Amino acid sequence: MIKISQKNIPSASLIVLASSLLLIACGTKETQSEIKSICGYSNDMQDVEYYNGDLGVSQAFVAANEAPVGIIADDTGTPFCSGTLISSNLFLTAGHCTYSTPTSVAFNYQVGKEYEAYAVTEIVETGRRLDYAILKLDGSPGDTYGVASLSAALPETGSILTIIQHPQGEKKQIEAGTFAGSSGSKIYYGGLDTQGGSSGSGVLDESGYLVGVHTNGGCTARGGYNSGVSIQAIAEASGVLN
Repeated sequence: MIKISQKNIPSASLIVLASSLLLIACGTKETQSEIKSICGYSNDMQDVEYYNGDLGVSQAFVAANEAPVGIIADDTGTPFCSGTLISSNLFLTAGHCTYSTPTSVAFNYQVGKEYEAYAVTEIVETGRRLDYAILKLDGSPGDTYGVASLSAALPETGSILTIIQHPQGEKKQIEAGTFAGSSGSKIYYGGLDTQGGSSGSGVLDESGYLVGVHTNGGCTARGGYNSGVSIQAIAEASGVLN
């Protein structure tokens, strides 16, 4: 049994780690195309602690950027989405991750570590036309786990993008692919596997800056792209980030 610290969150809201989870996207059933978000015939995601450095970014890059990534649980204790700390107590995720009740966020849920949960005290902002949300957490977890920096520009086409995520509510994993381009507020990436539960994960450029929030699947065994909302578009729409 994995122990969850009760320092910052009431016992009724502790994360329950299910051994098997439905393929859901933050409280809403995914369409068939969204579920098939593995790009190609194999899932290339690796646990962050066991990452061997062969996905295009270094082990040092992953070690430097994984700590601010957390896993969201609802009011039943079921984990269902991912996200990233962007300040001492603000947590960026996908807007559709608020369709279920986001009650807590846990950090350090990964191989060989004891994780700690923080209560969600407020949904500070959700995008009206963009799929993003900013949650306020109890305490100051960013002082412990660090925060991600936001990018002011889109990456170059073909450059490496990384998503550190909790697919299907599992322990923290890393996957990398390439930036395929953008259209309006959307960014697209190929060869970068995601699954249900990956929604809300930050999309990192080669320097470790957040360039997007992952929101949708789209890859199949035959190709295609997964996608998210660009940080540029979020920053322009957000009253918090402006």
